[in-house]
Amino acid sequence: MTNLSISRCTLRWTLVTTVALVSALGFTPAAALAQTYTVLHEMNPKKNDPYNFMSARMAQGRDGNFYMESEGGGAACCGTISKFTPAGKVTVLYNLTGPEGQFGIGGLTLGPDGNFYGNADEGGTNNFGTLFKATPSGTLTVLHNFANTGDGMDPVFALVLGGDGDFYGTSGSSTGGVVYKITPSGEFSTIYSLTGGGSFDGQLNLGNDGNLYGGTDKDGVNGAGTDFKLAPSGAYTTLHSFTSSEGSNPLTGIIQGTGSDFYGTLIFGANNGPGTIYSLTSSKVFNVFLHMTIGDGELPIGLLLASDGNLYGAAEYGGPDGAAGCGTIFQITPAGVFTVLHSLDQTDGCHPEAQLFQGTNGLLYGTTINGTVYDEGVFFSLDVSLPPFAGQVSPSGHQGGTLGILGQGFNSGSVVTFGGGVQATSITLQGSTYISAVIPSGAVTGDVSVTTGSTTLTSIQPFTITL
Repeated sequence: MTNLSISRCTLRWTLVTTVALVSALGFTPAAALAQTYTVLHEMNPKKNDPYNFMSARMAQGRDGNFYMESEGGGAACCGTISKFTPAGKVTVLYNLTGPEGQFGIGGLTLGPDGNFYGNADEGGTNNFGTLFKATPSGTLTVLHNFANTGDGMDPVFALVLGGDGDFYGTSGSSTGGVVYKITPSGEFSTIYSLTGGGSFDGQLNLGNDGNLYGGTDKDGVNGAGTDFKLAPSGAYTTLHSFTSSEGSNPLTGIIQGTGSDFYGTLIFGANNGPGTIYSLTSSKVFNVFLHMTIGDGELPIGLLLASDGNLYGAAEYGGPDGAAGCGTIFQITPAGVFTVLHSLDQTDGCHPEAQLFQGTNGLLYGTTINGTVYDEGVFFSLDVSLPPFAGQVSPSGHQGGTLGILGQGFNSGSVVTFGGGVQATSITLQGSTYISAVIPSGAVTGDVSVTTGSTTLTSIQPFTITL
């Protein structure tokens, strides 16, 4: 089994442990931004709670709740599929036991059908892991059993929904790993195989152009990893090869900001330092925003584009306590201004290994793998007064098709507007947190908005209109 927590814990002691008081871009104290951190739930293994949310992305369901997979916990201690309410109530929906997969690592992705798609790192027919579909009520269907015969093995990062309605992901292998596609019905195909000695065992993200973006480990001309672009058809482009002076291991890939630029983190910074945060333009211009210090945080776990246009992330270790710290939650602007928002400690959660998630209510949510009384981590929220938004389920669609939209406060009088200011003439309401809208004739690529009374929720990224 691939265990990122163990490998990172082993390697972290080789990192630089000198705490710098001021970073190159200017360290901003947490008090500079109003923020409220709340522990919503403490994981209790004695109650079969889920725990060990490794590299995991949570997903918001149509009902407004959050869904996650865990590596540990549950009745069989082999991981779970669980539901978390915004208030912190936890319900285990499915206990992983082995035949259908075990050790849920990577996270869940909401599909247009309202189901969740994810993976298990081990188990299944060949014990190389599985891909599965889970309903909101907890019915699980195995879609693919990895066999390490061209399809890879041990998937540990979340699937990404493509513009074609299929899901894309990465898996490891003895030859370097693969990028694959799987349809909602379970048809599996390999898109690209890496043979240069690196690994594809990292997070993919979708760009506004419909291409996939990600990173490789120990690959590239300098052996420190690369960022790449991959078309769904399999056309592969290396965007940047990292050097030891920049850092290495872009495991959580790169995400697109509100413009055309991309942003990412390296879990190891310059010369194996605490981490690097960087930008990469569409013309491949690379720029280091920050070589992190132990005080900023150590081993940054990816970035999230939030509804204010800024980027947010978590670092697994470091903080004011130095190398012994429990990690930090931070903000970095598209211009590179870095702010620590919250420093974790043993009492409120320790070591966030999962990527942050923004709910459509504007709050940031996350998990830790340690901390509090039971030392199995917490589910938390962080309120930094970010605006609520409309969450589009699919990245693209055609006129006459339908788009699922997540949010809150919806009612029968809600008005959905697509790019070009064109109003949807047909909507279907599912409670107050989900609308399905028919894409109207005349709609063009642009923001999607839902107006209910005096409140308007707008999508973070544009919705692409296809032919």
